Amino acid sequence: RLTDLVTRIFTARQIGVADHIAQSLLHSFFNMYDKFKASDPDTDYKDPLFWQEYASYSMVLGKKVRFKDGSKKRTGIAKRINERGELVVSLSEDKEVTLISQSQLLSPK
Repeated sequence: RLTDLVTRIFTARQIGVADHIAQSLLHSFFNMYDKFKASDPDTDYKDPLFWQEYASYSMVLGKKVRFKDGSKKRTGIAKRINERGELVVSLSEDKEVTLISQSQLLSPK
């Protein structure tokens, strides 16, 4: 195959099954991603109704969650998902924090 020949030019090792699987997965992913981007160009991610429906699938909203805040581990109540898809957590009645990465979330409590 052409892929094998080109790869052998740049590497000294044999092309294995894992290489073919990885190449196939990447090819499929990028094809699906392009179709996803083109499938619904009218989706307005700033529309509050979009985020209401999105939030309806959340398994953490309204629950106690643990998360990392710098080097500290904190606990709060997952309140809402904002228009950028970030999780807003209430620490107290007047203090909220926004988690911008899922890696900050340690676990639902």
